[in-house]
Amino acid sequence: MLGVREPDLRCVFQHSADDLYTPWFARKRGGGRRPIREPARELMKIQSAICDLLSESFIPGPAVCGYARGRGIIHAARPHVGARLLLGFDYDDFFESIRPDNVAGALGRYLPSHTLNAKLALIRLCFFEDRLPQGSPCSGILSNLACIRVDKRLAHLAIEYECEFTRYGDDHFFSTTRPRFPAEIVHLLPSGTCALGTAVTEAIRASDFAVNGRKTRLLGQHQQMRLLGMVVNTRLNLPRTYTNSLGRAIFTIERFGPCVAHQRLRISPKKSIENVVKGRLAHFGHVVGKTDPRYLRFKDRLDRALDSSDAS
Repeated sequence: MLGVREPDLRCVFQHSADDLYTPWFARKRGGGRRPIREPARELMKIQSAICDLLSESFIPGPAVCGYARGRGIIHAARPHVGARLLLGFDYDDFFESIRPDNVAGALGRYLPSHTLNAKLALIRLCFFEDRLPQGSPCSGILSNLACIRVDKRLAHLAIEYECEFTRYGDDHFFSTTRPRFPAEIVHLLPSGTCALGTAVTEAIRASDFAVNGRKTRLLGQHQQMRLLGMVVNTRLNLPRTYTNSLGRAIFTIERFGPCVAHQRLRISPKKSIENVVKGRLAHFGHVVGKTDPRYLRFKDRLDRALDSSDAS
């Protein structure tokens, strides 16, 4: 069924869930730690095959930009460029709030040729203690299956109220070119903060998700409108802090060479400074465009600095 040998499947089913995952914590961008459960090698292989299987039959709605083939953060950000107002909100404990019942029906629709026992086996292989584990290669696409209904409702609201809507994982974004959002989408509170409108909250509640109120934010065009680490005020861009940091890294390599720069920039000894800085530059070019003069200058300087160090 999955292109996986039967002995490998049998081996996985013979182990307890605790033996199949290695827990560790990843740092969150805004502080705190995110629990990760990394599957064992045998299980990782099977979960990757499940992800491939589902990707062949399930294509998320156009507003869904995460864990979808051919889409990414650029697709999530581009519709909001030039908006007057940007609304962002997250779900509480997104992956952990998704249970087998949330995806069972969707699996029936998108894998109609598979038996009930096969679908139950898929669920057993993908969930840890009846929750989606962060760290599994198929948790992303399963989360999209769990969000089919709420995605459709939120996308319909965006059309009804002439807004733009995209979702990347549990990061949701509405934007408008009007002076204010309809109250059904979001409204201001006397305290100066904002709260989601009844139309949005009812759509989310009906799908058994809960909004993380602490992360709901409403930004105007006179502020830096950040979305997934990018800025969308007038064009797709990166914050000045990112650009300055990239420029400093390249200057340090130019001035001191890669070996000394590796220490000065406090890059992990396990990582290559060339790969790290090239990766940052690639992300910069991905966001602003490979024809942007800033990208071309950075690339020329980095290439020259690395070529000079190789020659010496």
